[in-house]
Amino acid sequence: MPQSLAVLRRQFPHTRRGVYFDHASSTPIPRRARELVDEFCAKMQSLDRRIDAESFAILPQIKRDFARLIGARARDISWQPNTTSGIMQVLLGLDFRPGERILLPEVEFPALVYAVQSMARRRRLKVDFLPCPGGHYTIDDLDRYFSRHQTAVLATSWVQYFDGYRYAAAELAEVCHHHGVFLLLDAIQGVGVVPLDVRKAGVDALACGGQKWLISLMGSGFLYVNPEPIRSLEPAIIGWLGVDWQMKYGNLQLHDRLPCSDGRRFDGGTYPYLSLRTAKVGLELLNASGVRRTYNQINSLLDDLEFFLQDTPYTLIVDRSPQHNSGILSFTGPGARSLYKHLLINGFRVSFREGNIRVSPHFYNTRQEMQRFIRAIRTFDREQQGKL
Repeated sequence: MPQSLAVLRRQFPHTRRGVYFDHASSTPIPRRARELVDEFCAKMQSLDRRIDAESFAILPQIKRDFARLIGARARDISWQPNTTSGIMQVLLGLDFRPGERILLPEVEFPALVYAVQSMARRRRLKVDFLPCPGGHYTIDDLDRYFSRHQTAVLATSWVQYFDGYRYAAAELAEVCHHHGVFLLLDAIQGVGVVPLDVRKAGVDALACGGQKWLISLMGSGFLYVNPEPIRSLEPAIIGWLGVDWQMKYGNLQLHDRLPCSDGRRFDGGTYPYLSLRTAKVGLELLNASGVRRTYNQINSLLDDLEFFLQDTPYTLIVDRSPQHNSGILSFTGPGARSLYKHLLINGFRVSFREGNIRVSPHFYNTRQEMQRFIRAIRTFDREQQGKL
């Protein structure tokens, strides 16, 4: 094991108890994050007045690190408690006209679907679902749809939650903008594990939570808004930290503060100080690993699994070519649910999604762990054969 990887693994004590391949669900928090959580709680108990200053000092670095992950500028990033919050900030702030259409893939994750449906009812919009007979849509599918139906927004995941299929962000933006469509990405299953440059790609807005690949607690995430989106977008909800206090909070009865001119205008209200601290640690670890190295490490592990599955009764359910792969591999086959239970019992944490076993390792996982995982599948298959 490379020394750098060994050092990173020390931050994850759960690796001594089992193999965790479920980062597409949620992440175990690192040792240092737990320490900061304990320190924070102790300071709250002792009424330590330094907490506010410490927390506000952490935030700019976090925004810079979020921005670095997606090729954005820190000034275009706002703090959000989760993906849905970022999505709703966008949907509430767009200048919709009654009767306009929002397009969703029919296989989309509920966080996006329910947010869009809620907004459609509020603003008297139409919601269409794009057929995905193979589990995903193509750029040609979008082009044909947009040619027939005038559309305001495409709301889509960058990486699909159940199989890991990744869309090319630049291609999505190109076809959307050709037809005057705003591109809103739910990127929680890709940011931190797949390289991305939102400015080069031309993405209009991107929302992401931190509790999966970003190695943070629930309650942490961010929103990116292109400073020049294809459709006008202004915050519909402005909290007290969305206006420009110029970092001077001595007189809070000033009611004439203007909205911030940068991403802070979407920040909303008081920050979740605890989640700020866990996000800080997760982002530091991701920076230490590097997104490109993380991507290569994870896909090397998944390549081993894919190669093994070729000679088994199990079927890979998604295209893992370089232009579409992510940090997720899903497969299915006879007895998939029983295999899933077998894996859990034997110390392997994965997910069962839409009838498929979903495997999602991270940068600290090793080839030895993947080989143990493969051996566990072989053991299950031998046991099943013995029952016939």
